[in-house]
Amino acid sequence: MLNRLVLGIYLLALTAGWVAPPQSTVTPAMSRTVTLAEIGYTPDETMQGVLATQEYSVFWPNAWVPQSGNKLNLSFNHYAGLDPHSSVAIDWNGTRVGSALLTPENAANGVIQVDLPENLIKVGYNLLTLSSYMGIQADYCNDIDNPAVWLTIHDSSSFDFSYAPVAPDLNLADFPVPFIDNSEMIDNSVTFVLPDSPNTSELSAAAAISATLGQQAAWRKLTVNIISSSNSQALGALKGDAVIIGRTDRLPTSIATPSFISSKNGSTVLTDQNGGQLPPQAGVLWAQASTTDPTAVQLFVTGLNDQAVLNAALALSNSFTYPLLSGPMGVILALPKNVAANQPFSQSVSLAELGYKDLTAQGSRLQSLNYVLTMPLSWHLQKDASLDLHFAHSALLLPKSSTLTISLNNTPVGSIQLDSSNTTDAHSTFQLPARLFQTGDNTLTITSDLELQKDQSQQDYQADCLHKNYDEAWLVAYSDSNLNLPGGPSGISLTLADYPQGFFGLANLSDMAFVVPDKADINSANAVVQIANRLGHFTSSSVLSPAVVGATTLAAMSQPFPHQILIGLPTKNAAIQKINAQLPLPFQTGTDKPTQLQTIPIVAPESNSQGYLQSIGGPDDQTRLIVTGNADEGVLWGSQVLNNPDLFKNLNGDLAILNGATNFATVQVHALPTPPPAQNLLPAASTNTTFSQGPIPWILWLSGGIFLLTFVILIIKALQGNQPRAKTGGDHGA
Repeated sequence: MLNRLVLGIYLLALTAGWVAPPQSTVTPAMSRTVTLAEIGYTPDETMQGVLATQEYSVFWPNAWVPQSGNKLNLSFNHYAGLDPHSSVAIDWNGTRVGSALLTPENAANGVIQVDLPENLIKVGYNLLTLSSYMGIQADYCNDIDNPAVWLTIHDSSSFDFSYAPVAPDLNLADFPVPFIDNSEMIDNSVTFVLPDSPNTSELSAAAAISATLGQQAAWRKLTVNIISSSNSQALGALKGDAVIIGRTDRLPTSIATPSFISSKNGSTVLTDQNGGQLPPQAGVLWAQASTTDPTAVQLFVTGLNDQAVLNAALALSNSFTYPLLSGPMGVILALPKNVAANQPFSQSVSLAELGYKDLTAQGSRLQSLNYVLTMPLSWHLQKDASLDLHFAHSALLLPKSSTLTISLNNTPVGSIQLDSSNTTDAHSTFQLPARLFQTGDNTLTITSDLELQKDQSQQDYQADCLHKNYDEAWLVAYSDSNLNLPGGPSGISLTLADYPQGFFGLANLSDMAFVVPDKADINSANAVVQIANRLGHFTSSSVLSPAVVGATTLAAMSQPFPHQILIGLPTKNAAIQKINAQLPLPFQTGTDKPTQLQTIPIVAPESNSQGYLQSIGGPDDQTRLIVTGNADEGVLWGSQVLNNPDLFKNLNGDLAILNGATNFATVQVHALPTPPPAQNLLPAASTNTTFSQGPIPWILWLSGGIFLLTFVILIIKALQGNQPRAKTGGDHGA
């Protein structure tokens, strides 16, 4: 692995004579209430059977230090006729923290409050386990299959967490921490600070880092914002983490100048921690504590020239870099020539990458293992996904009576039997229908129904439901199990519904470019950062390198990028003007005013602004996504929609007209190509081939004869049916 790192990227992380970064400081304790629903466990979960367990994964944020006073408020109801000795026990990370009887008094609106000691809480993964022991009859074993034996845990159950926010350590080796916290309880927010008129190197740097943060965020919440370097008022009130990008002479003056920037003989020089001067081509990554938010960090991505700035950003978008960094400063001297790994796009994520460890369902009868997929399943899958499940189970299970079932959002999608053929190191693939996925949280459930083999000394196995070997009924789901999501859409013509996979090809984004006006502004930068962040959620490469080019530069390229996202007003972006005639909604010559389409009525927007998302091309041609408008506000709306899974899932056709940040209508303007006619599977007749006609007249005569005979029989029966019936003995004359 070390050789791969050394060969993969040439970089120097200055650690010699290092001064250790300041230790994290802790602020006074704070509290927050979080429900099961808020961490993805919806709807209510029902435990059924004499012995049943339910598990919940809770990710404690990196930015919190546990304090005393944490509590679990378990809300539930159960069958009122349960034996009053029925009970439920609560474990946190394997330690019993509470239990309660299930009595008629708490059948309708039961609440159990238990303390969660701070010493049991781990940063990162924590496991809450509920174990129930329930029955109705005196001998619970007689209730082993009784559907009335149930306990429902409400998703309104909550945690009262007590914590102290902690200032992050300034260690680049931990990237993407603190920008991306590992917990769904944290709303990650990153602000990009760029010059008012960023050049393409600075924009490319912002695109690479934003895409990397999107990739690292995966299922976690992440909001990206942008502020111009000259906006001193906004910078003075900045909250949350920030990434400050630009040449040293273009950094914001309202933020304290980093200590490694100094002046020598009238020129700006960069120095290491020991005061040694860095070479002019060095790109610098520098993390410092925020002066406006004690829990946030400011990351500078800079250098003396544009290439140095870009090199620093591309190094940060390369996962091989982080192990070579240490402390708050990283100096990038050179990058490998082949930064991009040109593998085709694919999307495969393991349960471990989603934050889960190996989980075990133990005990006979129904057990559930839940995985909350708060991934960007705004993959709004148009094709079915699949789960490659890696598992093992006890060899003592009763064949043909023990099963494993996979459910997606409470809908079963497949079951298998657990027997001797899949006891150890077993694999099974389950299809996950696209229609079952929903925006936001999705719950994947593995339900095991385990039954031990009969004890030969027992005449009735049900009487042995509390057998001493009960714990030897188990199933483990390994965290290297993979979710496989379909790649980019295929077809002869793309629409907006194919965003984002349809608008880039390689997983590292190296075959796509953001095309901006030659004189880009902070509005163009905002659109680039927003869209790049969303594309990052769909990438799987360890190196990301999207490009940003100006319209004139693109026109001069002999081999332009096969996938392009054009950003800006038509009057400012010459690349949009060049393809104006091909657009679903062209613009009037020399203006930002669109032409009128016959199929769309003119509706006056609340403001004078409108945004337009348009797509042209297909997989066999250049694909272009155009993010434009009749005003800068409209362009911003378009980029916000493209970074919001709840919104872009509704895109369709080749044109979307936006009258606001969330309001838009879609239409297919250009007729989709007609699919090729169905091919005749029989061989076509050739002028040089003679087919025997012998059997054909015989078949025709036989068919005609059968038809004629049937017709005659029907006529005879009809005539017989019209004759008067003979009177029976029961009839009497007058």
